[in-house]
Amino acid sequence: MFWGIPVYTSISVLVTTLLVLFLGQKVYYLMRREIDFADELTNKDNGAVALSVIGYMTGLFLACFGVIHGPSHGLWNDVMDVAIYGALAIVLLNISTWVSEKLVLRKFSNITELVRDRNMGVGATELGFHIASGLILMGALNGEGGIDTALVFWAAGQISLILLFSIYNLLTPFSLHEHLEKDNVGVGICIAGILIATGNIIRVGISGDFISWSTNFSQFAIYSGLSAIILPLTRVIVDVIFVPSAKLSDEIVHQENSNIGIALFEAGSYIGVSMILGGIFG
Repeated sequence: MFWGIPVYTSISVLVTTLLVLFLGQKVYYLMRREIDFADELTNKDNGAVALSVIGYMTGLFLACFGVIHGPSHGLWNDVMDVAIYGALAIVLLNISTWVSEKLVLRKFSNITELVRDRNMGVGATELGFHIASGLILMGALNGEGGIDTALVFWAAGQISLILLFSIYNLLTPFSLHEHLEKDNVGVGICIAGILIATGNIIRVGISGDFISWSTNFSQFAIYSGLSAIILPLTRVIVDVIFVPSAKLSDEIVHQENSNIGIALFEAGSYIGVSMILGGIFG
């Protein structure tokens, strides 16, 4: 959007984007007023809260990128697009936070885990859900569509994230909720990886101009199906081929301290596969 257009347009869009990010942070803090963010982030050095905030802000950055990435339509239209769709992204990302609390991590209180227990596993999971939601918004807001298409594909993307989390929970030989509540950061890292990968695959599927509901929804369904099949399969491949000397489950949950290196390897594998799929089919 910035290439080949007047400097004043680029600067205006940049300033508007920064204002959206500033407003987005304030709204997030307001919506989670149970957390004293200044105290937790600076005085208490709470890494779990930091992970959640980083994930939210990264998700908002990604959503804003989806708005500004594309041809310019003139100073006024560009600024209004960033302002309107940026505000929409703020609202939807905060609803995504509620979704992660009430529908994904529904067996305990996220606020309690983040603040009282400083649970890095829950912080990592929230980071992953925020970034995944931001990637979905990035795709939904990219191209020639409208608020209605953005809302529909964001909602469909949230459902896909919930389903993928449920599938992953069924396929792993341990309870994700149980081990997250035990402050297992390795489990949180793995969940974050598969959520981000899912969001990235869905982003590829919904990016571009809106053609018709049947066409775009068919494409969304195909990419969601790919993520539901290929990402769980990736875990099996990593377990059998890339880490043959040990079981992933043993390294992540069946020892006193979760193996963070193996968890990062598993999470990175999910994200890497999503990038390859995006390169092939995007």
